[in-house]
Amino acid sequence: MDGTTACVAFAIPEQRRELRLSVRELARLSGVSRDTISRLEHGGQVSPALVVRVATALTVVELYAEPPAVEKDDDIIKALVGELTEDGALSRTAAS
Repeated sequence: MDGTTACVAFAIPEQRRELRLSVRELARLSGVSRDTISRLEHGGQVSPALVVRVATALTVVELYAEPPAVEKDDDIIKALVGELTEDGALSRTAAS
């Protein structure tokens, strides 16, 4: 993991708590497992693409939904996060 990715990964737990999201909720919104979120938050090895996916979900929640309304906006958040390819780039359909 490069320095930038590590910095983003380091900020994820605090951001998740500020948004009042549980690990389970963040896992559901980002499309990764709870174990992956936990590993990421405890400094374990996680691919940069997964860090980007989780950080993107947090950003979407912060920009477009108040924490109590997150469940209503699940489809929007999942759709936005789902537009990322495995390497964290926007998919071709999303970029066009």
